[in-house]
Amino acid sequence: MCGDVVNDDAADLYRAFGFTVCCPRDIRGAVETCPEGEDLILEINSLGGSVYAGFEMWSLLRGHRGRTVAEIQSIAASAASVMAAGCGTVLISPVAQIMIHRASVLKEGTSADMKRAAQMLDTIDESICAAYVEKADGKTDRAAFMRMMRSETFLTAEAAVECGLADGILEAAGAEGDAADPKDAAASLDGGTTLRFTAGSVAAHIAAARLPPVEDLRKMTAGPEERRTDMDVKEMPGETPGAQEPTTPEELRARYPVLTEKIEGQAAAAERNRIAEIDAMSIPGYEGLIAEAKADPMATAGDVAVKIVQAQRESGRAWIAARDADVTEGHVNEVTAAAAPTDRGGGQEDVEAAAREAVALWGRNGTSGGET
Repeated sequence: MCGDVVNDDAADLYRAFGFTVCCPRDIRGAVETCPEGEDLILEINSLGGSVYAGFEMWSLLRGHRGRTVAEIQSIAASAASVMAAGCGTVLISPVAQIMIHRASVLKEGTSADMKRAAQMLDTIDESICAAYVEKADGKTDRAAFMRMMRSETFLTAEAAVECGLADGILEAAGAEGDAADPKDAAASLDGGTTLRFTAGSVAAHIAAARLPPVEDLRKMTAGPEERRTDMDVKEMPGETPGAQEPTTPEELRARYPVLTEKIEGQAAAAERNRIAEIDAMSIPGYEGLIAEAKADPMATAGDVAVKIVQAQRESGRAWIAARDADVTEGHVNEVTAAAAPTDRGGGQEDVEAAAREAVALWGRNGTSGGET
């Protein structure tokens, strides 16, 4: 599970522009397609994102009847740490980290709105802490986790195992005498065929996203500068958590200003590359095709190449047709062949006769005749 943790609807939009994200639908698809008796392994490298998406992922993993294993390759931060805590076994690379902190939200409104937001964030912190406490299974209590969350704590692999958020270190899992006692972790990897669920295999677990038309996506661009933290609660003024996702470009700009800014940059860069690739296909005689392709936002350099080849083929066919017409109209095929002159032997008499004929001809047509 790589990239930002986002909700299902936002994942479609991010992926349309090439961003790597993970969402609850990925987990749901993996759980539903995991064969009975096989392990579900999540390779995690994520800085977190939407806390509510993280909660949903935690619930899906915790409710899976099969064995679940999280392998933290680099970092499981913020909402990603909550997702990892939903797995029955968590293994962490010796160089990886887990980061935990309190939830945050950007909020506008009155003092009453601020108070409601503060109450909401307090309850979210309690839910996050509950996930950690359950995973730790007595190694660390609630008060200690709350202190770490308030300090935004980065845990090394050893510290994560010590506090209970990880069950073992990847390279040490199953090794004899391992201090982290990875017995359970090793057992969870034994037997059966392991299902590895990574960002590269998302397509195998979710249906193809139904994306809006490209023109609509390009309109979802402008928006004010806004910075969100990793544990991000997406909320509009006056809304309650879990409110309906935006359905118009204007609502998207207001709800996801950072995303729309990224989309604008990506779209502009893609358009510049498209124009440059089409310009590279330009050859004399086909300027009209090049101009037409530039004006069509859906046209690619490959489309232009195909049209040029087709135009060249039609031009060749027209040339052949014109040639055939000239041959027919000029009755070229009706001309009969004449016999080639034969060698008369090359004697002296023939040479002298030829010379006399040449002199006589020159006398009739040469300078002595007046005009040259």
